[in-house]
Amino acid sequence: MKKRLYRWRFFLAVVVVILAGAGIWIFQKKSRTFVPATEVSLKGPYGTLTLQLPEEWNYEIQTEEQDTVYGISFYRGEDKENEVLVKYEKDYPGETCGTGLEEKKIRLAGEKALEESRDGFASGIWEEIVFLGEKSDIHIINPCGESAWWKENEKQVMQILDTLQYDPETTADECQVEVQQQIEEGFLPEGSVTGITISTRPGETRYELSDVEKIKTVTNYLNHLKMEKNSSVDPEDYDGMISDIQVNYAGGKECMVQHMANQFVRKDGGPWYQLEKEEGLRWDSILEEVSG
Repeated sequence: MKKRLYRWRFFLAVVVVILAGAGIWIFQKKSRTFVPATEVSLKGPYGTLTLQLPEEWNYEIQTEEQDTVYGISFYRGEDKENEVLVKYEKDYPGETCGTGLEEKKIRLAGEKALEESRDGFASGIWEEIVFLGEKSDIHIINPCGESAWWKENEKQVMQILDTLQYDPETTADECQVEVQQQIEEGFLPEGSVTGITISTRPGETRYELSDVEKIKTVTNYLNHLKMEKNSSVDPEDYDGMISDIQVNYAGGKECMVQHMANQFVRKDGGPWYQLEKEEGLRWDSILEEVSG
């Protein structure tokens, strides 16, 4: 298959962030299942690409001068040398005979595809994947030449790629990226969080959180509290700050959490839970962090 070299330029995408923060991509050894953490959707002129990424993986949006080529690259940590690129290219030639590349038939993201390798898969690394069906304008480029890195990360890379979705009906004049982070069931309800409002008393201080990292800080804290139910709590018996934490979800849902005197917490007017001492005291530093 003929290869083309592209000069990529990075650009500032329009970013809409819907963050629930407490979600983590969890690998459960027994069930061999993943819980998705971050969903990245890139809307382009010819459809939308969507991938699910683990928490420790990062991404960048890539485009060319012409609007017929755009994509999502992802990499682990800060290791951009081993990034994998999922690329849409209008009228991509796809499968071509006589290239000298060895091909292997696979099924990926629900469709038939071909892995292609220059060394006959001797290294275990493929250089490109092309789709044969509905996603035929999408191809995946893997520049990784480090066998040790690939051996460690191949399974997770392929699981990420298996989440690839392409929606030709969802388009935008200019490329736009949307990010959603899902939270698993915990103290907070499941779903995608769009914002958080914190009101503290006494003092009547109010914080409106829309920043990605600040929302993530609060949801991570709330969804991983160490606590036990205490039905005998009477707020009148305790002095100290009360924080009313309103968590807003996509679709208009809300969840109200009350954090009292760094000792107790409850959700939507339900029973009080007593926090472990260190957990309760940590709320002060959380507030300081997100209020800056």
